[in-house]
Amino acid sequence: MVSKYYVSDDRIEIRGSSGILWINRCSGQLLEEPSVVLYRAGEVRSFHRVESDWATSFRDATFDFIDAILEGRPPRLDAREARATLAFALAAQRSAAEGREVRVAEFD
Repeated sequence: MVSKYYVSDDRIEIRGSSGILWINRCSGQLLEEPSVVLYRAGEVRSFHRVESDWATSFRDATFDFIDAILEGRPPRLDAREARATLAFALAAQRSAAEGREVRVAEFD
């Protein structure tokens, strides 16, 4: 499988009352498809020019953290948001491992 990091084809699907958002090609590049696809009101829109390399997110977050220190402002992603993101990932992993619905609140 074509990938810069590890052999996996991660995807994220977010369903809401107004539509569905698919985030494709998170780490693997199994299929040549848009990075982001949105389904809303019976219409599908594809977004091809979205930076999708994981390394970019780490780089940009690091640069923002450094700028925040230099500018005396809070970073865009603070410790509370980082913990919430980690709890979300851990809940997904536990759900897959145990075959049950896992609420993020179990990790608070």
